[in-house]
Amino acid sequence: MAGKCCRPNPAVNYTFISAVYFALAVLSGVLYWLEKSGTSALVNGWWIIPAPAAPCCVYALAMRAMGGAYVTPTPGAAAGAPAGSVSAVAAAPAPAPASETKKTK
Repeated sequence: MAGKCCRPNPAVNYTFISAVYFALAVLSGVLYWLEKSGTSALVNGWWIIPAPAAPCCVYALAMRAMGGAYVTPTPGAAAGAPAGSVSAVAAAPAPAPASETKKTK
């Protein structure tokens, strides 16, 4: 039985979260490589701090793949159209062209 942890929340931007986790996992890999290559003694043991980001990145990517696509709300959306939809964006009035504006003295 799948609990709440296995269903994506539509209000969460899993793309951003997985990108941050991926960056931390890469940082962990670089720090591990620096420790094992003996390049710098200053980084000994520091790779373990961001190491949990790797499985978290896998989880965030799984949630994103299961339909956790984040839709940004569109300000001034049309009545009845879901936020972020194409119809809501198309219903917004377009600005008047510069050639049609009147010049005042």
